[in-house]
Amino acid sequence: MLFALAKEIGALGALFANKPEPGSALLSALERLAEVDESVVRDMAVASAGKLLTTSLDAAAAKAVALPIVRRLAAGKWFTLRVSACGLVAPLYAKVRRRRGTPPLLQCLDLPRK
Repeated sequence: MLFALAKEIGALGALFANKPEPGSALLSALERLAEVDESVVRDMAVASAGKLLTTSLDAAAAKAVALPIVRRLAAGKWFTLRVSACGLVAPLYAKVRRRRGTPPLLQCLDLPRK
């Protein structure tokens, strides 16, 4: 059931191409599904969120909406949350990177350095 939900939410992204408001609402739902322990559900939620990032959100909306999601997932205690965050880094980086050259990942995503 949750797998089908994650898959269908990703399919909805095509309906909202270049419309950040519905895309950001769908990303919030996918964040909850990306926290699930079942790997099949989690992987589909991450894949659907990546699809939404590339089709529905512009760079500013992706940085405003998806970056906090990635940070919350990466800061989680459990392995499942961190794995989901890793799956979202690549599509987020592709969306928000600057066009001139390729800056370091930490700078582009505004992640703190340790």
